[in-house]
Amino acid sequence: EETQPPGLVMQGPEPVRGVVSLKDKTVPTEDLPTECQPTECCVSYGPVDIKAFADRMVAQPVEFWDDEVQGKENVCIARPFHDNLGVKKVIFLFSDTAARPQVFQLPLWESWKDLLVPIFNQCGLEERQVVRCLLARMPPGGVIPPHHDNGKWVSQTHRVHIAIVTNKDLHFTAGPTEAKMRRYAFNPGTAVELNNAAKHSVENRGDKSRVHMILDWVDPETVPS
Repeated sequence: EETQPPGLVMQGPEPVRGVVSLKDKTVPTEDLPTECQPTECCVSYGPVDIKAFADRMVAQPVEFWDDEVQGKENVCIARPFHDNLGVKKVIFLFSDTAARPQVFQLPLWESWKDLLVPIFNQCGLEERQVVRCLLARMPPGGVIPPHHDNGKWVSQTHRVHIAIVTNKDLHFTAGPTEAKMRRYAFNPGTAVELNNAAKHSVENRGDKSRVHMILDWVDPETVPS
């Protein structure tokens, strides 16, 4: 089911190169004065080599994504907002939302880290900077409505999406306000940082599942001890 069409290029503008400033995430962007709202809510770190990871991921049986299987082979952690929308997940690293989060290496981390750490490094990150790493699988027809993320976690971490499997009918939109949201191209193998204090939404209008790797990382000086 999760076979990537060769040469797939997403529709919509590609994010500009850059890194989101945490100063732009201290409050929801819609609460900022218009003149202070960021003009770009998605930026790109550039391409990363995901082939080895993607090959292994797509070779997994569909049951790999089931909560029951994850509960036996890994740890099944509830993500209520996404779970209720039908988004399946596989979690490798997780952490609480404290100011200095403790990072938990879940059982699958040991058997996948040889493929994950090189991806972190290509994003310019050391392993110790990544405080969350998971896969999110959105089914055909899935919709995540416009929203922004909340809490201290938003202002203390950088949120990165890497499309592992996607399709041209995947619509990822973001903007400082709901009225200013626009579509961005999340091309396979491109690391895109999302300002998750901004409004964002996803619609999978295609007939195949979409899988993104999601990373949360912290600046070196705030790495958990």
